[in-house]
Amino acid sequence: MAIPSVENQEYPSPEEMLSQLLSDIRYGYARSGITVNVSSGSELFIRCKAIATRLSIAVQNNRLSLVDISPLDAEDDALTKLAGIFGVTRRPASSGAGLVQVTVFGGGTVVIPSGFGITSPDGLVYETTQANTVATLGFVEVQSTSTGSTTDQDPGTILTWDSAAIGSLGQNATVAGGGIDGGRNADDDDALRNRLLQRLGFPEVGGNTSQIISFAEAATAAVEQAFVYSSVRGPASYDVAVTAAGGDRTLSNANVNLVASNILANMPGTADLNATSVLAQLIDVVLLADLPLPVNAGGAGGGWRDAVPWPSDAEAIAGEQARVINISDLLTLSQIDVDSTNSDPPKIGDRFGIWNPAGGSDATGAMNEFSILGVTAIAGGFTITIDTAQSDAISFITTGMYCSAGALNLKQYASDFLDQMKLLGPGEKTDNPDILPRGRRRPIIDIEFPRKLTNVQISNVLEKHDEVLNLEYKRRFASGTQTVLTTPSIPLTTADPPRILVLQNLAIKAQRG
Repeated sequence: MAIPSVENQEYPSPEEMLSQLLSDIRYGYARSGITVNVSSGSELFIRCKAIATRLSIAVQNNRLSLVDISPLDAEDDALTKLAGIFGVTRRPASSGAGLVQVTVFGGGTVVIPSGFGITSPDGLVYETTQANTVATLGFVEVQSTSTGSTTDQDPGTILTWDSAAIGSLGQNATVAGGGIDGGRNADDDDALRNRLLQRLGFPEVGGNTSQIISFAEAATAAVEQAFVYSSVRGPASYDVAVTAAGGDRTLSNANVNLVASNILANMPGTADLNATSVLAQLIDVVLLADLPLPVNAGGAGGGWRDAVPWPSDAEAIAGEQARVINISDLLTLSQIDVDSTNSDPPKIGDRFGIWNPAGGSDATGAMNEFSILGVTAIAGGFTITIDTAQSDAISFITTGMYCSAGALNLKQYASDFLDQMKLLGPGEKTDNPDILPRGRRRPIIDIEFPRKLTNVQISNVLEKHDEVLNLEYKRRFASGTQTVLTTPSIPLTTADPPRILVLQNLAIKAQRG
């Protein structure tokens, strides 16, 4: 179905239409040497006003109709109907699922039946997905009985079994390292629109990669995007990797199994499927920004908060990065040690930021800003006393985090860069030149969901902020190391999950000179 379009659309208001009608009449008579009365209240004015009023209804109806059939502009029910024409429907809300670690007393094993209930501290109920025979510290898969984003649980959360019927089973269970994830609300307009645009851009037919992606994403709203690696393990094989939105982009085995089941149900006879999530490869990013100085420092304003922003690229030692190297006040957490140098010292009154990788309303990361109350020199750096009365929350700060220079829009710069990180997709599963011609990732990395951290992300942030004079990478390291990382590495085998870059630490430092 072709999408109707009209070039140079014009939708005049009733007043504009009336003015045009009267103008045409006046000039038409004038060419014959006749002056005609088209003033307000005249017969021609009354007739033309009636015509303009009626025509404007048709014009506006046409305008609304074009919006409703445009995949870029349609909303609500109109978007639902349009997407349905192409077989794309809103996915219902999904349930959180994951593993919990159990305790068994007496040194033996217990049988936990399928559907055995357990409750989280916030009152949400989960059930085991199958019967399990486990010993102490064993793992059991559970899934929420309700749906939505609130059904996710962080690793380490303590859940309580609803029944004491299994005598030697400990009352509590702990959410395993991967957390309980996959709980998502039903597709909103943006999610549905993106899936529709993908369907239009990459039509699915005959079991091609687009159709496999469609089956994978239709399995559950927990899937943000699916990627296909055809024949990467050999002829007739196909691998599918799925991502979640935000966080470490990974999905639990329960959700991956839903994806595999839906693909196989729609493609019977194609048993050589390897469905996985992705493997997060954490990265630390330091950016250099050139912003206007404050007005009171002779600048244009709208950029840095301080006349001499700290931290900057003025370090005497190339490896110094203004990182937190110690929490020196364990009681209030208001004192931190940083590895800055005398060439670039922090000062009382300076504003600076630290990235919280679990901050923000969706817990995917946010920049917190602080004010410096005191500074003391120490070996290899400085002790900073934070003015807690003029600062954001500080309890998340740990060693290894990077400091950012205070700026009026620092939080937004960081948020915009995070948004670009969320658009990254996984890398390739192999670098074997004999396999890559048929085994490359789909969608292709050069078209959608790039795998690399490049100037594309920088450019997209720059476009949103006119006050930013320059923005560039200072460092892109594998998190906690000095190893340069810009592209996810290749997994050990083609059967392993592909790797994807996920932001861990972020800093934006001042570029001087």
